[in-house]
Amino acid sequence: RWTDALEAYTRALEIDPESSEAFLGQAEAYLGLKRHEEAADAALRVTELAFADPRGHCALGLALVGMGDAENAERALGVALAQA
Repeated sequence: RWTDALEAYTRALEIDPESSEAFLGQAEAYLGLKRHEEAADAALRVTELAFADPRGHCALGLALVGMGDAENAERALGVALAQA
């Protein structure tokens, strides 16, 4: 189901390439597929498009944990908590 979700969010981005919600969905799908680097890229786009949305920072933190980058994950999750 993660693959189906990823395809749907990718199609949504073809329609609206500035959709923070679609990038967030992509990030979550990549996390579900354990594709952490791609999840981090999508989550970074969320933070660029909607910095005040803690969900993008949380997704970024989780992706960074999956990549073994605890220091930057802690930063991203700290931003998420501060904005929640």
